[in-house]
Amino acid sequence: MPHKYHVAGLGNAIVDIFASVDDAFLLEHGIAKGAMTLIDEFRAFELNKALDAAGKSHEAAGGSVANTMAGLASLGAKGVYIGKV
Repeated sequence: MPHKYHVAGLGNAIVDIFASVDDAFLLEHGIAKGAMTLIDEFRAFELNKALDAAGKSHEAAGGSVANTMAGLASLGAKGVYIGKV
């Protein structure tokens, strides 16, 4: 019997936020430049308010498993992703 999926991924459901900000914004909010920082719901709410005031931001599914699954799908693999917040 053929398999329905080539790959199954299990990982944390993480959201990446992309925004163009200056160094002053990073310093003001205690964000390390060029680093990933996991934050809680309250910090996400506060940063989203500041980003809305500073300009545009973009959210995308993220995390190593989600990114790997997206890469495999772009190569034609059939996959399933299971994540939990």
